[in-house]
Amino acid sequence: MLVNYCGMPRQSWRIFLGIALSLIASISFAGHFERQIDTSALIMTPNPEYGFGPGDINGTCSAITGLATISGALKYVYTWKKDVAFGVELIGDEAPISVVAIESCNMSASGESHFGAGYADPTSSCSNGMGPTWSSQTNSGLLDISGGTKIITTSNGTRASVITGFVNASGEHTYTINASPSADSSSGNGFSNAGFSYSVAIYPVTVSVSGTLALPDKSLEILPGQLATGSLSVGAPGVSWLNTTTNLDWSVTGETFRSYLANASAATLLPTGSREWKTKSPSWRWVSGGLNAVATCTRRLYYQPSGYPSATIGVSVGSQNINVIEPTSDFSISIGGDGHGQLLQTPLLLTSKPIAPPNAVTVFYQVDTPSEFVGAQGYGLFGYVQLLDNTQYKADSQVLFTSNITSSPPNYLDSVALDTAFPYTPFQFANSTQYTSVDSPFFGISDANVAAGISSLSTNLKGKGYTMFLAPGSSSQLVPIQTLQWTWAAEATKDVNGVWSQSANTTAVLAPAGTAFIHPEWTHRWIQ
Repeated sequence: MLVNYCGMPRQSWRIFLGIALSLIASISFAGHFERQIDTSALIMTPNPEYGFGPGDINGTCSAITGLATISGALKYVYTWKKDVAFGVELIGDEAPISVVAIESCNMSASGESHFGAGYADPTSSCSNGMGPTWSSQTNSGLLDISGGTKIITTSNGTRASVITGFVNASGEHTYTINASPSADSSSGNGFSNAGFSYSVAIYPVTVSVSGTLALPDKSLEILPGQLATGSLSVGAPGVSWLNTTTNLDWSVTGETFRSYLANASAATLLPTGSREWKTKSPSWRWVSGGLNAVATCTRRLYYQPSGYPSATIGVSVGSQNINVIEPTSDFSISIGGDGHGQLLQTPLLLTSKPIAPPNAVTVFYQVDTPSEFVGAQGYGLFGYVQLLDNTQYKADSQVLFTSNITSSPPNYLDSVALDTAFPYTPFQFANSTQYTSVDSPFFGISDANVAAGISSLSTNLKGKGYTMFLAPGSSSQLVPIQTLQWTWAAEATKDVNGVWSQSANTTAVLAPAGTAFIHPEWTHRWIQ
């Protein structure tokens, strides 16, 4: 429990950290710390006196004869407070996981004795309690003074440490620093004094994510496919880190990727590899939205005050919350009515003719950019891409056309081809207007095959349709928003009288579970 310091009213100091609002943000840390000092375990005898400043405390005690001593512990407690705007706490003012505390302590002790009754050599000793790494000790030895002797000892030191926050019973994040200064002096019949001066400053370890949209409440938003770049900031003087792959590690929740490369003949997703998460400022993109993501950086820190060697002070952790916003979308595929999968005999075709609703494959797609991004960045684009998966057309059980084009060596995408007939380019972009397109797959054979006596036709077509979204911003990459699958299986045969008839015709639209945000990939076009 925090108490008054030796009868003086408990003070509370506020350290404000700069607030920066920007639309495209590398947002500055906000909120503030409130500090309380507890001297209840610090023992100073006799006649203690204290002084307080914005970041420091000093104290002295003295005796005309006998001992003057300082012992025990001094405690600082910093509590994180969100800033308030219009009477409401700003939800983006996130408490840091780690802070760096830099302490400084100067100690002194002196004793003097005068020749005469009760004369004894004076003594003095002190310790700044900062540890041996960045400390100095001075002991002057006995000095002759008028009518006696005097001894003076000083101990000065500094210390840096990484402190992890603690959540108290009130749900507040607190950070505690304990110091243990000590001093004592003695004299037989003269004056003895002991004193200290202690100060501490804390610096939050913060993660910033550039490429995000900063809202007035300081929360951060980003769209799938937009480039995010993380950076860690400490800001404490003399504190640094080694930029090595063994010295830091980033982690980001949610599925991410580095880039997506697509053209008329191939499409490949490049994931965010483990090496990217070991760099100082990694970049990534989220595949999908609708999640509260967290970017976290763990890094070992070092401290080197002027005139002293560098030494490790611990492992810091910083994090930042980002809302990955899912664009609103609408997507459907319908496969004709009773006329779908017709058999045409001039020319000989299995087809979804006519090329118009309601009998063709009708694709409706629409993606709307969230309003806050429209106002700050403009509209995104959206489009549609269609793949054929292991589709075959057969005549008399012989495969004539197929999307299963085998590469050498075999590729895992060998069974997937881009449907070049629909759409006519890999991606057909639009703004915030809904679009409807019509597809009419067909299977026809040449007159030569008909003359050769072909007596059966069959197809087993598996289509994959994706709506794709390109968020505003020059560095954005395409992401899939929705996907559906559809199938068309049909068969026609010729009887002994040379009359063709359709013997099978089945269609289905499927919404495969767990595949809504898989990027469409292919290594070749559909070839007829």
